[in-house]
Amino acid sequence: MKKIVLVFVISFVFIFTLEGCWDAKEIQNQNYITAFGIDYKNGYFEVYVQILNFESTAKSEGLIPQSKISVGRGHGGTFLDAVEQIVKSSQRREFWGHVYSIIVSENILREGKLAEVIEGVTRHRDMRYSKWVFATKENLNELLSTPAMFDTSNLDSLLNNPQDQYQQISDEHPLKMNDLIAEMNEPNSTVLIPSIALTSKTWQEDKKATPLFELNGQFIMSTNRYKGWISHSDAKMGRWIYRDFKQSVLTIKQDLKPGATLLLQRSDYDIQTKGAKGRQRFVLSLSLTGTIFQEQQNIPHDKIEKLAEQTVEKELREFYNKGLELNADLLQLGSHLFKNDPKNWKEQSVNGSLPLKPATLEKVNVRINITDGQRYKFRR
Repeated sequence: MKKIVLVFVISFVFIFTLEGCWDAKEIQNQNYITAFGIDYKNGYFEVYVQILNFESTAKSEGLIPQSKISVGRGHGGTFLDAVEQIVKSSQRREFWGHVYSIIVSENILREGKLAEVIEGVTRHRDMRYSKWVFATKENLNELLSTPAMFDTSNLDSLLNNPQDQYQQISDEHPLKMNDLIAEMNEPNSTVLIPSIALTSKTWQEDKKATPLFELNGQFIMSTNRYKGWISHSDAKMGRWIYRDFKQSVLTIKQDLKPGATLLLQRSDYDIQTKGAKGRQRFVLSLSLTGTIFQEQQNIPHDKIEKLAEQTVEKELREFYNKGLELNADLLQLGSHLFKNDPKNWKEQSVNGSLPLKPATLEKVNVRINITDGQRYKFRR
């Protein structure tokens, strides 16, 4: 009798544990949305979703998505209406828990629809706040239809994994959804949204030009208003103060000709405030260390450091002045004052922003220490 009861209990427990799996969908029976783009035209939202096909690889151990990409498109008066249109026409259930990136068009920023998009995105319970955010001037369908290079996983492309490139060369800082939301809600904060585009000028496959992703600038948002777009050459001038900056290449010139190429890492960065109401001033202090990659001219080591310091200072001032042209605080000086002296900021701010002039950035102190010349012998 005891054996019968024991068998019954074991069977009951086994069946009970299986019930939680009965509603689970097999991996090959769902559409895995990995990225989507949002545009706004003539009063309507257009939403594009990128789906990677797991079906042919679901039985393999690696579960690496194949290169084939499907793109769906929805149209509606609201963001969620457009998403609903995609869901209605889908042949299988969509899974939104694997969305890695979001691309918004310049129209979304210009028309003030970014907050509505964020609200719609974060309403879905499967959506995570850790996804990457980009903006673009290009066709969303073309962007989302572009495969990764050399038949590698699309999850490893610049669109879905920009952090790898940033660790190697920190020219333009990638942006996550949670950081975007935090910065949009922070008084006097300026948001720099990476601009993503396609280029066919760099790589070839079987002697044919291969379109691949690149970051070609930044879209500027200040106090939740769109201020404009800056090119990659302008955006990279501010790289030295980016959050989580790792390293970047700098070429110094002597007599208008390349003198040396350096790889620099940041060791310290600080902003000091000076002055009182109506005469607020800021001093930026930046310390960098680095190595010499290549010497194009025979320049003493201490002069290389001096020329590098002058070049970085010039770049930061030009970056700041570019912001003044757009009525935007690219160096986040107003945000710094708000966080460190909110009373002073409140007295000086106008419509939620600290007024800036060229003289507001009083000084930029740059200290560079070249620690390794690689093959080059230092000459002091």
